[in-house]
Amino acid sequence: MKKFITTLSVLAVTTAFSPLTHAQTSFSEEQTTEVQSLIESYIKENPQLIMDTLESYRVKELARIEEDAKEKAADLSESFKKDTTHPFTGNKDGDIVVVEFFDYNCGYCKKALAGVQKLIKADDNIKIVFIDLPILGESSTLASKWSLAAQEQGKYFEFHQALMNHRGQKVESELETLAETIGLDVEKLKTDVQDPKIDKMLSENKTLAESLGISGTPGFIIENEVIRGYVPYETMAELIKGLRVARDK
Repeated sequence: MKKFITTLSVLAVTTAFSPLTHAQTSFSEEQTTEVQSLIESYIKENPQLIMDTLESYRVKELARIEEDAKEKAADLSESFKKDTTHPFTGNKDGDIVVVEFFDYNCGYCKKALAGVQKLIKADDNIKIVFIDLPILGESSTLASKWSLAAQEQGKYFEFHQALMNHRGQKVESELETLAETIGLDVEKLKTDVQDPKIDKMLSENKTLAESLGISGTPGFIIENEVIRGYVPYETMAELIKGLRVARDK
């Protein structure tokens, strides 16, 4: 009986999305109608069981997605240890890589900057990689383009910090002022902003975030851990400490 109920539950879910037809089964038209009627009756009489079945599937699917994300994160962490394409700060040969996905218009990303700065000062064996993920409008995209262009002059992190601390609008005139303040060649910056490779990187960043299930900012990868949302310095430091202990065992 239990097996029948489980089978019927599966059939019920299937029917909800794709009604039985003669082409899909070996039933006669009359038998198909009867089976559909039985399934519909069962759904009405046992709604909780159907909901439990769907919830069980959802939980298992989320666990599978999270496990996939962990595997991808571990692979990416290794590749980012050698990567020089994406902007970074800290120790380029650090034993731990922290990857941050951010948007310049994201309030929690601005808050996360303090933790990143503290982490660099407290741990000289950390590499911080920055993944521009402008998802909050055109001004976010413009800011990211200028920031990535600043990388050509070796001042990405300086400009990154200036942008994160900037309280005004992210329009070209204000970006120029920020650039001048930290000693960037503004005319070169304006030229480099137009480089197609910046658009390509932003597109690849979006694809990378999606592959890890990161749909908002901030987001972090620390070794095989994927963190979606803001995380304070203390939490990051403790996680890194634990990862090193586990690795050294």
